[in-house]
Amino acid sequence: MTKKTGKKAASDAAKVLSDPKSTAAEKSAAGAALTQRAGPKSSAANETTSPAAARKASKVLSDPKSTAAEKTAAASALAQTPPKAKPAKAPPPAKPAPKPPAKPVAAKPTQRPPAAKPSPPKRK
Repeated sequence: MTKKTGKKAASDAAKVLSDPKSTAAEKSAAGAALTQRAGPKSSAANETTSPAAARKASKVLSDPKSTAAEKTAAASALAQTPPKAKPAKAPPPAKPAPKPPAKPVAAKPTQRPPAAKPSPPKRK
């Protein structure tokens, strides 16, 4: 279900937009809230608050100088931000390639065969 800006939040957002003392961040949050106001022929059902407008709305909510109307409009805008995508899990580390089977090693003789003696020279 998509959230929509209610009547009170929309009214407060309109007041913020028409107030010359409102800051750019406050007006951005109010505009985001009004964009999602469902009217009789509105396409607001699929609208969500952009990340930039959400950052500005967050600043409005944390500003102690913001009025109740400004905070209402900012809260409405923030309520309509799309959910954050969960980061994809990293694949598990690759397993090392299996080692080839060990080659059989020929047994070394424990004793060396006696060295061949040179044959005596032939006599003529």
